[in-house]
Amino acid sequence: MGFAALKTIVNTQVFQHLGEDATLNGAPVRGIFLTPGEPSSFSGYPTGLQQAAFVLDSSIGVVLDDILVYCGATYRVVNIEPDGAGFNKLTLRLSA
Repeated sequence: MGFAALKTIVNTQVFQHLGEDATLNGAPVRGIFLTPGEPSSFSGYPTGLQQAAFVLDSSIGVVLDDILVYCGATYRVVNIEPDGAGFNKLTLRLSA
């Protein structure tokens, strides 16, 4: 079994057991929701903002300003950080 196939199996299992359901632009997705633990900063200076994040498989197409709904709350994607291992961390801002 090649590395890519093994990575796919592991990623599927992680999201199946630890993932949570959400919708991205109305389509169902599964990922890991991260609640704000520490305030965000800009160039090392605290902004006072705390932002949630959602980690999902990088094969799922996502762009800035996409809408993610999780547990009834609506969030806007304000940043996308690929981790180089097949996941994207979406930084979210709560929408009004």
